[in-house]
Amino acid sequence: MCPRTLAVTYYVSPSGDDGNPGTSTQRAWRTLDKVNALDLNPGDRVLLEAGHDYPGNLLLTAEDAGTPVQPVVIGSYSSGRAMIKAGDGSGVTVQNAGGVEVKDLIVTGDDYKTNVGSGVKIVNELPNNQKLEYIRIHNVEASGFGYRGIFVGEWTEDESKSGYKDVRITHCVTHQNRREGILIIGCPPDDPDTLANSNVYVGHSKMYDNPGDPENLESHSGSGILMAEVDGGVIEYCEAYNNGYDTGCRRGGPIGIWTWRVNNIIIQHCESHHNRALAGDGGGFDFDGGTTNSIMQYNYSHDNDGTGFMICSIPYENTPHSYSNNTVRYNITVNDGQKNNYWGINLWTGSAKDAPIYNTQIYGNTVYSSTSSAIAFCVKEGIYNTKVFNNLFVTSNNQKLVQGNPDRSMATFAGNAYWAVDGKYDIAGHKSLEAWRKATGQEMLNGNPIGLAVDPKLIDMGKSVTIGDPTKHHTLTAYRLQKNSPLIDAGLDLRSLFGIDPGDRDFFGTSIPQGKAYDIGAHEIVLENTPTVKRK
Repeated sequence: MCPRTLAVTYYVSPSGDDGNPGTSTQRAWRTLDKVNALDLNPGDRVLLEAGHDYPGNLLLTAEDAGTPVQPVVIGSYSSGRAMIKAGDGSGVTVQNAGGVEVKDLIVTGDDYKTNVGSGVKIVNELPNNQKLEYIRIHNVEASGFGYRGIFVGEWTEDESKSGYKDVRITHCVTHQNRREGILIIGCPPDDPDTLANSNVYVGHSKMYDNPGDPENLESHSGSGILMAEVDGGVIEYCEAYNNGYDTGCRRGGPIGIWTWRVNNIIIQHCESHHNRALAGDGGGFDFDGGTTNSIMQYNYSHDNDGTGFMICSIPYENTPHSYSNNTVRYNITVNDGQKNNYWGINLWTGSAKDAPIYNTQIYGNTVYSSTSSAIAFCVKEGIYNTKVFNNLFVTSNNQKLVQGNPDRSMATFAGNAYWAVDGKYDIAGHKSLEAWRKATGQEMLNGNPIGLAVDPKLIDMGKSVTIGDPTKHHTLTAYRLQKNSPLIDAGLDLRSLFGIDPGDRDFFGTSIPQGKAYDIGAHEIVLENTPTVKRK
């Protein structure tokens, strides 16, 4: 173990003087230039007096690196937060250094239309797959930047795969940044078994009004959170809304919260709503190309231009089984697909040959839509072994319950409930569940018909509300089952029938199952005097 060094705290205040030593509040520095000229050591802290503005751009380089035990800290002192006014550059840049904490700050650019920086920019440009350890970004608000509010990673021409491990971004707010609210990324794909970053956590953060770039017609922009090139990560208790309203890309657009080329990621307890796109995407959540072994659970998506929950693979991954073993469970989507013929849940691959989708599990979700199809398969091939179990699909206004006609090699539907509020059923081109079952063999188990076409008796079906606090998903009462719902105890036992572990809770945090069997959809109702079946 490396010995601890003697740490120093440096202070910056509008009442200070750059001729001072900077080592006490009484003898503080005045400008950020003094900090940039300093070589920081492990354990050192730079604290700006809260409640004041500081023009300039902070830069930490490899010489300023800390350690996980003794990180270098950039933050505020006194009550509240200091503001770094970055002009047309980045607020805080950490270049080729790990062991750094940036916290308790507000960083602003002059205007996202003219600024060419990011709020907090953490970049690793080192060669040969060097992983820098320990990055913390906490209680930071970033706005007005031409690129990202918070950026971790690098995109270099040499594809060195250098990146970060042990990254935590918590209680941050990003808004009015042109490209993304939060972006974690690495170099372009080369080795399918090597990802640039690992152990990344984003939690309790809010991303809104990040518009996208109207002049960039070739690449997506305007997302809330994009996590890419990450092996092992969590996004939870985040809210993304009204992003992407000015993006220019026509091929692939922004998403509220999504991943690309990742492994073992969990997205949970998030709300993504009212995200926009002029042409493509604009959805709530997306597992995009190269996503493997990942889970979306307990999320709420509503009123987005695009799909609520997208499962999408893209051909330039060009690696066998580059999209496989992903799960979408116990989520709720309400009135997504506001524009451009998008859907509640959608599976799509850009190339059946080069970007197939394998082994997706979709179960325990509740989908309500008066604006789009409930679930859509937008291709005829390239999707294999999808399991669609115990979901509730509800549509009105003559929308399709199932779009496309997936055969059983593409997807197996079993134990789902279907309800057309207006009585106009369209299940993959069939006018009733019975007709679909007879034509395709879907919703059959051991030779017996299963699945339901019934009024689910939700408490306030069709209501679309914004919660605004992902820790309070339990307040979304509209999509709970009434006590007389036919979906109670009507679900399949996924563990015993298919070897699927459904987890231990529903969308609302209730342990499952509560009765003699699982309920259909995202809500497991608790009834009085009903014994709970204990899971083995």
